[in-house]
Amino acid sequence: MHNTARLFRSIPRQSTKDPTNPALYSNRSVAFLKAKKDQKALEDAEKAIELKPTWAKGYYRKASALYSLGRHWQALSAIKEALDMEPNTESVVIFEHRYAELAKDITSDCVHTSQVKPETQPQSQPSTSSEETPKPET
Repeated sequence: MHNTARLFRSIPRQSTKDPTNPALYSNRSVAFLKAKKDQKALEDAEKAIELKPTWAKGYYRKASALYSLGRHWQALSAIKEALDMEPNTESVVIFEHRYAELAKDITSDCVHTSQVKPETQPQSQPSTSSEETPKPET
């Protein structure tokens, strides 16, 4: 936590130097994540993307924040955007690994949450076929 505190103290000085530098917001996003301030981390990641929409690292920061917020599908989408932007860089290995982790986690979450207890399953509707429908008495 000591390094995170130092980063927090240095960011205000850095951001006044050049508030249009996306790296400042990206770095602060990491610091916020480490401090468990996930919403602020997301806001800074989105600011980095706004300042430099073609920078894959901004999307990676966004994915990390979204994942911490429990918004796994959106995190997966952000990682995919990063991969699409930088398919031929050394950071692609990191992005691909994170993408695979997210996909595995999301799939696991879906399996666990899609299991419905028998008493909460919807009742089946009566069939409308003529074979099963009782004929009215005449």
